[in-house]
Amino acid sequence: MKKHNIFKTNPHLKEVHSTSDGELFYNENDAKMHAKTLDDKKVELIVNPDLLEVTAEIVSEEDEETDGKVIDISKFKKDQLIQFAKDNNLELDPKLTNAQMVDSIEAQLLNETEGVGEVEEVEEAENDNLENQE
Repeated sequence: MKKHNIFKTNPHLKEVHSTSDGELFYNENDAKMHAKTLDDKKVELIVNPDLLEVTAEIVSEEDEETDGKVIDISKFKKDQLIQFAKDNNLELDPKLTNAQMVDSIEAQLLNETEGVGEVEEVEEAENDNLENQE
């Protein structure tokens, strides 16, 4: 996720719309009108990465009775993101930007969450088959 300079000068700006020639617009309609004059009429929404809220759920193996801790990793510094990934057995390239690290961690956590449900469903089906055979 590339951070545009406009967010440095306007840190409270939530989003801008970019046309294929690199022009930025606050209003989507203005961007679309300008894009009509270009060969590539694509308009891209760019969200301020500093205002994105990313949460990750961690379930401690030692204390499975709790629902886990919910933390906001988007505010973490690079060394904190690397440690978080290490603590949660996630792969993370230290050469990535902070925003890329957050995206990578979030994607890996989502993949783990999706995989857990599939494993439970398979185990339930296997248990049902065993019960039916007895």
